[in-house]
Amino acid sequence: MAVLVTGGSGLIGTNLINSLSKTDELVCISRKKPEYDVQYVSGSFDNAADLRKLDQFPITAVVHLAAVTGGCSEEEGLAVNVLGLRRLISYIIEKHECKKFIIASSIAVVGCLDDDFLPLHFPILEEHPCLAKDAYGLSKYLAEEITKYFSRIHTDMEFINLRLGAVSVDGVRPPERMNDNLRMPCPIVQMSRVFVSDVVRAMEMILAKPVLPGAKVFNIVGPDASCDIPVIDMLHALYGQEAMKQYDLSYYMLKENAYKPLFSTNKIKEEIGFQSIKT
Repeated sequence: MAVLVTGGSGLIGTNLINSLSKTDELVCISRKKPEYDVQYVSGSFDNAADLRKLDQFPITAVVHLAAVTGGCSEEEGLAVNVLGLRRLISYIIEKHECKKFIIASSIAVVGCLDDDFLPLHFPILEEHPCLAKDAYGLSKYLAEEITKYFSRIHTDMEFINLRLGAVSVDGVRPPERMNDNLRMPCPIVQMSRVFVSDVVRAMEMILAKPVLPGAKVFNIVGPDASCDIPVIDMLHALYGQEAMKQYDLSYYMLKENAYKPLFSTNKIKEEIGFQSIKT
């Protein structure tokens, strides 16, 4: 009985394998060998011949982390992140008794990799539509739609898409914290960081829970926004008070919410019991 991890040599994959290997049987498929000792298949998750190398392992859950990232072309993003995921899911359904998929999605789905992006509402909910103007954000949105498609066909399977904020390394301070004198590209992304230890803990909690069929989307960001002043003041400094008049920011006016994240995390708290800890 094995958990398949794709992209096990990346930041999240390395930390997840290190943690899961203490309690679970793992197999990893990636182009680069993971740092930790784990059953390893050299190859790509979107290559049919490479996937056949996994036939020998009884895979019962998948954590899909491999992807092309921000700055990719449309051709690359759609080929790998969308059609590649479709190929992986189809293979798993055909060859294994696997009922649980965890897919690393991104807050980029809403369109926040555009410097001028403003959402429809604050905090930003999982139901926010895709307004991405970049190929990566589009590809992550379409990947979520692929999981919803498969969940309609295979009604006994669970697909959980985790929209991750900007993932930071534990113990390493991000380059700059935001304040009212600082300008940064993609400010909503910069204000929405999460430590890798919290991401790993969320995935472990999901793996430990019984299968609940369907396709779900959860935001995962830190417990507070990554800025040194209250969120309302930061938004006014970044975008101007006139632009903020269109929003109901009453949530952030409460003293206990003054530094809360720009993305709502209530859904994963209610359904999984997970909350980020490290601010």
